[in-house]
Amino acid sequence: MRQQGAELSDDDAVAEMIVDFNRKSSANVSSVHESARGDFGVISFTSGHMRAMLDNFPEMIQMDCTHKTNQYNYQLLTMFAMDQFGEGQPVQYSLIETNGNWHMAKSLDHFKRANEHWRFVRIVIVDKDMREVEVIREKLPEARVLNCRFHVIKWLHKTIRKSKTYGITKTMF
Repeated sequence: MRQQGAELSDDDAVAEMIVDFNRKSSANVSSVHESARGDFGVISFTSGHMRAMLDNFPEMIQMDCTHKTNQYNYQLLTMFAMDQFGEGQPVQYSLIETNGNWHMAKSLDHFKRANEHWRFVRIVIVDKDMREVEVIREKLPEARVLNCRFHVIKWLHKTIRKSKTYGITKTMF
């Protein structure tokens, strides 16, 4: 590993972090997929605890992306399982270069590799981004894909506000 006081490049620091994650527990699973340009396209992590949560509550998962999480503008895709209290428990983190079909497919490939109970997923709740729906349907064929209620209502309010028929116009003021 690293010598005392030595500065690592970003790539080496990521590699070291992945190795450390895998060493902490034999139940931890990580994967790295390079993009066509040779960059880290998708980096996924699932801890032993996350795997246990999905084993206990595999029926419904939620997926959401947080945009521009670091200086390279990677997105954090978080997958949650709904526990017995109705709370979302993270079952996978994936840093993705961009929210595209290839990246979503690689994240779901990791999910399936890390979790033997992936076949029991029946519902996947996603935000308003419809690009991921077809990939989810292909990778999790038994699951029904639903849009998040919060995101649908937010989109509807925004659409109505911008509407010339129903929204606020300059003539109202």
